Amino acid sequence: MHQALYLPDTHEGIRGIDFALNLFTGECKVACFYMKNVTYFGTEVGFEVITIGKDDRWRPLKLPKQNGKLDQGKRGKNVLRRRTFGPDKVEGGAHLVEVIWDGHQSYLEVQSFDVWSECFTVTTLPPGVFSDLSKVFSLRWNHFLAVADITDETLNVLVLKNFKEHKWSEKKDHRSLKVLKGKATFEGSN
Repeated sequence: MHQALYLPDTHEGIRGIDFALNLFTGECKVACFYMKNVTYFGTEVGFEVITIGKDDRWRPLKLPKQNGKLDQGKRGKNVLRRRTFGPDKVEGGAHLVEVIWDGHQSYLEVQSFDVWSECFTVTTLPPGVFSDLSKVFSLRWNHFLAVADITDETLNVLVLKNFKEHKWSEKKDHRSLKVLKGKATFEGSN
């Protein structure tokens, strides 16, 4: 037997909708990121969540840090790249990954949302792990958020093992890409 679930309209500018189901409690939540241009120099990035069977409307939650608009120019922070990941079915974490230029250097910041506790955490990639953040991309790696680059036919991956405790894997995972012919790149991944 199939059952249809009708949801109220979401916020403008959503970036995909995902479901998360807690197998122990049976609680089901639907969540999505949204991005809304507030002013010329800023983009409000937020998160909406609805608990099935409890809520009759989306609950908007603003992220703890608003880093600005993509490619906003030379003044202030400049968000070079931004990517969202909806809640993972295993860990229940949704992530916003941004590569930010602060006027002196670039850094990678992850704002994570725990769907079950509805709490945010902010984690920064340790400096120097990757030599060029313009070549780093984000992905899911065995149900965890990860960042990676490709150098000399090798995929180098660093995994965010526990976003609640800001813990990255102790070292990068290196995978040979020699089986691929030509130059190895990931198209459209940020």
